[in-house]
Amino acid sequence: WTNCADASLPAIASQIGAIGCVTNGMDPQELSHILSAALALHGEAGSSLKENVPSANATIISVMGVKGGVGTTTVAMNIAAALTERGRVILAEVKPLFGSLQTHFHPGRMIRGFTTYENAVEVKQRSIKSLLWPVPRVAGLRILFGPQTSEDCGEIKAGQANLVLQELASEADFVVLDLPTSFSPANQELLGARNYLNLVMEPTSACLGLAKMTLNGIQGLEKSPASIGAVVVRHTSDGIPIPLKEIQSELDIPVLKVVPPAAEFCMQGEVNRIPLIQCDPESIVAESFRTLSLCFPSARQSSPNQRVA
Repeated sequence: WTNCADASLPAIASQIGAIGCVTNGMDPQELSHILSAALALHGEAGSSLKENVPSANATIISVMGVKGGVGTTTVAMNIAAALTERGRVILAEVKPLFGSLQTHFHPGRMIRGFTTYENAVEVKQRSIKSLLWPVPRVAGLRILFGPQTSEDCGEIKAGQANLVLQELASEADFVVLDLPTSFSPANQELLGARNYLNLVMEPTSACLGLAKMTLNGIQGLEKSPASIGAVVVRHTSDGIPIPLKEIQSELDIPVLKVVPPAAEFCMQGEVNRIPLIQCDPESIVAESFRTLSLCFPSARQSSPNQRVA
């Protein structure tokens, strides 16, 4: 807590492992978020000490859209929220540019997020755990937000992405990666993490064509996911979408789930700063995400090489 208005203070606080930086005159709501996160971390640390058991290898679930605007972040966020019923979960925006999770949860201006580094060794020197934000109303879910300032943005090197993933996997049972639509070196490293990839798309001809191109690109990578499935998001009930049988036949991958239109719940989630499935746990869309989350067993229960049926 400081009277100083120095813009470099949040970065200094981050370097020494502080969860946040509070200044006089801060919006009480932002202060509330920082205090809630601190209390959640304190409770989690106590629980870990009692168990005294390190986490097994986490199940890695990558979520990538065939293009922007198809609902990739919404799918990733709700899969992560549903998985908290079965273990500790980290939702991570490992992106070179700003992500949209902060605009949904509004953690406050002083929150820290993923930072790109020229030297990947710096990732190891700076604890990823200190950057994780516990979601106040979703027990067991922590978020690694994307970059928070323009200085933090930049292309991510493959070696750095791998180090970040190792750090995250040691902290949770499930790691859900909200990835940009890209074949950058970092994305190739993360996609080849030998677990699951959800390819998010709409049931349209344009998305089907992009999905084919994306899958062709993935097949040409040196390392590829052990299991790939499509998640079809319907944003409206209007029109006649492409039949699921046609999508599965054209892509030769299973459609894991169809997410029905849920504009009202999406709006409620943004207003209340909670995942969509919490707005109405009994709704069809909530059940869709819970069913989808069951496609990803714990790494301690099954081999990540087992293909999702």
